[in-house]
Amino acid sequence: MSLTSAKTFLKNNFFGFILLVVNITLLFLHILFGEGHDFFSFDREYNLPTVWAMMQALLAAGAWLWWHQTMKNDTMKKISFAIFKFTGFFLLIYIALDEFFQWHEFFGDQLGLYLQSIGWGEMFCRHNPVFAWLLVFAPALLALGIFFLWGAWRAWPRKVFWQVVFAGSLFVLGAFGIEILGALHFNEVWQIVPYWYLITIEEFLELLAVGFLCQIFYQQIKMQKIKLK
Repeated sequence: MSLTSAKTFLKNNFFGFILLVVNITLLFLHILFGEGHDFFSFDREYNLPTVWAMMQALLAAGAWLWWHQTMKNDTMKKISFAIFKFTGFFLLIYIALDEFFQWHEFFGDQLGLYLQSIGWGEMFCRHNPVFAWLLVFAPALLALGIFFLWGAWRAWPRKVFWQVVFAGSLFVLGAFGIEILGALHFNEVWQIVPYWYLITIEEFLELLAVGFLCQIFYQQIKMQKIKLK
């Protein structure tokens, strides 16, 4: 890539580049100081990484809504498009608030304690009941995935569709896939990889994924503005 091409690429993706730099900076702060300072740790709450994760997800929610408000819809019924638009918006709002308030952990803790009392689900909640949230979110994730794939395939250009699928897959890999390994580690089922590495990979994948979504939505907003001129 020539210097001119690199400058053009950076100019066209400057917003996403800034988000990437912030996310990588947080990763290094976590690696360097996270074990001794809760303020920088990916494994603690109400600190710098959780505040940034919430803010970045709120940016994604706002960009999602702005893009779909200005999008020309020729492929879906108005009611279907509205449901798709606002479901995506509120899902991103939930992800943002959950990053900070950890609602899924509170819910998982209550469910896990109940499962412990009836002797069920030991793989996920034998020693730490909070991971029981995975048992409930799995079918919810499947249902939402099918819904959004259906809506996105009809509403978006194919290139954008596959970009969002990639970003969404990164997020699910971190928030759900690596979290399952963390649950197995905590409950002494699978302990090959230390938990600190798992939480680092999990949280960084989530940050990268949401940052990529922000960049995708922002690019579409810019394109919509050009079309409207």
